[in-house]
Amino acid sequence: MKKITEPQDAITDKITCIMLTRNEVRRPFVQMAIRCFQRQTYAHKELLIINSGKEPIGCTDDRVREIMSTAPTLGHLRNIGLDNVKDGFAIHWDDDDWRHEEYLSALWNESGRTIPRKQTKLLNVDFETGDAYIGPAFSVMLYHTSSVHSRYPEWNNYEDTAFRDQFPSIEEVDIPEHYYLRFYHGDNICSRDHILSGWRKTEEYREQIEDVIKEIRGYETNNVCS
Repeated sequence: MKKITEPQDAITDKITCIMLTRNEVRRPFVQMAIRCFQRQTYAHKELLIINSGKEPIGCTDDRVREIMSTAPTLGHLRNIGLDNVKDGFAIHWDDDDWRHEEYLSALWNESGRTIPRKQTKLLNVDFETGDAYIGPAFSVMLYHTSSVHSRYPEWNNYEDTAFRDQFPSIEEVDIPEHYYLRFYHGDNICSRDHILSGWRKTEEYREQIEDVIKEIRGYETNNVCS
């Protein structure tokens, strides 16, 4: 798969990764999500953190912006993120998901530039056991800010699905499922059954998943932004 080291247009092709978090609640996962952003081979990017916790992350990476907020719902927080994207493309960067370093490049390379695009499948992973299940990727998509006509409803659940449904067409991109790990860890908005049940179990990526889980546990004491 071809790598992107510099996008064609330094303004239009910028990707803003919008991450909502409560830093002190999911600290090891937050550190992992920031590190995944930093490792992306796609060059022209930024991470926009909307932090509804009490403690700022305080990342010194100049590609990272952080906004503290007391907004009451996920929909409110996501709209704050949208309001602060300066130009180009945006993608939602969940604070407890892991992405392969080629994730943004693959999503960009394999798709057209005129409509939103999303991967077709991902791995749902039990953080305690490392068991993995191949499932569909529902609402994680890359979109251009000019194509957004409706804001998020001010809900605490399924607000991302409602936002997605405003787009008349979304291109599906066949990115390998192991490029995206969605973890069930007990503090998820969705239930264990919702995340892990009903999908096809696979052992193909066991070694990769164990390495990622080990890295996340290491962030209980290490800080990627210090």
